[in-house]
Amino acid sequence: MTARDNAYVGVGVALVLAFAGQSLLGLEWEWLSQRQREPAYRRWSGLVLALYIAAQWLLTSLRVRQKWREAKKAYGYHKYLGVLAPVFFYAHSQRFGYAYLLLLSSVFFSTVVVGILNQELLPFRRRWIGDLWMLIHVGCSAMLVLLSVYHVFISFYYS
Repeated sequence: MTARDNAYVGVGVALVLAFAGQSLLGLEWEWLSQRQREPAYRRWSGLVLALYIAAQWLLTSLRVRQKWREAKKAYGYHKYLGVLAPVFFYAHSQRFGYAYLLLLSSVFFSTVVVGILNQELLPFRRRWIGDLWMLIHVGCSAMLVLLSVYHVFISFYYS
């Protein structure tokens, strides 16, 4: 792994741990908490988060369409943007939530952590382990999209 790869892994791990720590300790940034209680802010920050998630699906889209050269280039953006996921989430919500929101948050952060623990960080000696890793990462990502759509529906239905 290069120094640049080490940096992205360190940033990703630090951001996930910082989010988890502040959330578990009940720490909040009051200015942001006030914004997050405003319906307009919740919707706009949710839109930005949804666009972020959609942008992360670009890599899968390129691979499915067998655009290998573009996918190889997009991979770098995918992983470096991926480690910033906690920042996008934090802008929308400073907590994990309860009930299905806890599930949504857990799937979101599982996707990030599994993404960080990729074959560059942990070289997989067996191909099936790499395939299993990919299945888990993409599976969590797909579940994230489904839960996010449900969240948007519930959010607008009850507002």
